Amino acid sequence: MSKNTIKIDGQKLKALLTGATGKTVYQLAKDNGFSDNFFATAIRSGKASPIVQSVARNYGIAPEAYIIKENEPVTETAPETAPGQISITDYTTTISRDELKEIVKEAVKEVWLEIYKARR
Repeated sequence: MSKNTIKIDGQKLKALLTGATGKTVYQLAKDNGFSDNFFATAIRSGKASPIVQSVARNYGIAPEAYIIKENEPVTETAPETAPGQISITDYTTTISRDELKEIVKEAVKEVWLEIYKARR
């Protein structure tokens, strides 16, 4: 952690950014020329680099609004995925490994069948 990186309450930062702009943190990252997970990584890790702080300031959000003050409880953050993206943990908690393998097999069969038909 660099000396200018600060410890933050990630959920506060997320709420402030989305509240100020009406956009998701993924949209904000792309709008500012960063990868999708630019803000999500800071939110999840609880650390804001000088760049994150600077972009937040552009939206009128001072670091004092989301920095962790001593003895202040931190809001727990759940892992996030980009909108429309499903993680493997989503599947493993709702269906068994065998069911997942069967889904993959069916998908592969369908693709091979399409390739075969396209070559005829």
